[in-house]
Amino acid sequence: MDLKSLLSSLKDVAGSPWALIGYIAVIGAWVVRSYVLARPQRRAREILQLYRSDAQRTKALEELMGSAPPRGLQKAEILDWVKLQAKAQNRLFLLIAYVSTLIMGTVIVGLAIYHAQPPEDTSKPVLVKSKAEK
Repeated sequence: MDLKSLLSSLKDVAGSPWALIGYIAVIGAWVVRSYVLARPQRRAREILQLYRSDAQRTKALEELMGSAPPRGLQKAEILDWVKLQAKAQNRLFLLIAYVSTLIMGTVIVGLAIYHAQPPEDTSKPVLVKSKAEK
């Protein structure tokens, strides 16, 4: 197997419909990860604008994040706290996106290597018996 045949088969494999499905899955995983990370920030800004009372704001943030922010934080500090909490919750989605990217890359390169190998000669030698052997 040489580099030229590997690159040629990589081009074929990477352009297949199955690879397109894999690309969409990887992009989807990264988009979901980004959305899950950005959503709490957006909702926290809305909560900070909507509620004037610290008690109501704390209750709404607790419902959003699953835990109440520390008391006495200013609005900018609350947004930083939400960002840190969201990152901690987002690690699973980051892992899923990262692993799906690695799997997709490995599958494409593996298929390219498989397709770059020359086919094995499966023909059996023909034994010809001479008239004397019969």
